[in-house]
Amino acid sequence: MSGFSYPFSLHNLALLSDWLNENGELYVDVYWAKSGHSGTAFFIHSLQDLKSLVASSQTMTGHWITIYFTVLRQLQFPLRGIANEELLERALKQIPDNQPFEIVYLRYFPEMRNHGDGGKNHSDLRREFTEVSGELICIGQEPDVESENLGSKVNEIFTVSFKQDSASSMSKNQDFYEPYAKHPEHYQWIEELWRV
Repeated sequence: MSGFSYPFSLHNLALLSDWLNENGELYVDVYWAKSGHSGTAFFIHSLQDLKSLVASSQTMTGHWITIYFTVLRQLQFPLRGIANEELLERALKQIPDNQPFEIVYLRYFPEMRNHGDGGKNHSDLRREFTEVSGELICIGQEPDVESENLGSKVNEIFTVSFKQDSASSMSKNQDFYEPYAKHPEHYQWIEELWRV
C-alpha cells in the first residue's frame, strides 16, 4: 500500500473493519502534535470514511509533523436520540447524580464531533437538555484518549502515531490481526479500497 494510507497496515484495517461490523461506527480521535492544530474526534461509519479522514488530516496541516490516531472499539456516548422528555428520563436513570457527563450533537464524518456542553449532576443534565431540545444528540462521558495505558488495551483501542521528519518513525499498539493472517481473502476488498 502506498500514499496516504501508510499509517494503517492491512492487518490494522481488517481489525478496524471487524470492529465497525460489530457496532456500526468507530470513534476516532486525531491529534496533530506541534502543528498549531489541536486534536479532534469523529464518528465514522466505514473504512471509506477512515480513508477520507486520513487524507483530510494530511491536507489540514499540509504535511504531518506528528499525528496520532486513536480508534475506540466500543460505542461512545451511548445514550442517543432526539432530545426530548423520553431521552431525558432514560439519561436520568442511567447516569448517576454527581457523575460528569457530556452532551454532543450526533454528527458523522466528515463533520467533527463537537465539544458539547456537559455537567456534573442531574440539575445540570436537566438544564443542558433545554438547550438542545429537539436535536439529535448523544450523551456520555468524554473518552480518555490520552491515558498512558491506552496501548495495552489492544482488544478495545487501536493507536498509531506517525512522526515525519528527517528520520520518520511509526508506533502502534498492535500490528497483527489473526483473522486477517488466517483468511486474508476475506479482506481483499479492503486492499482494493485503500489502493491509491
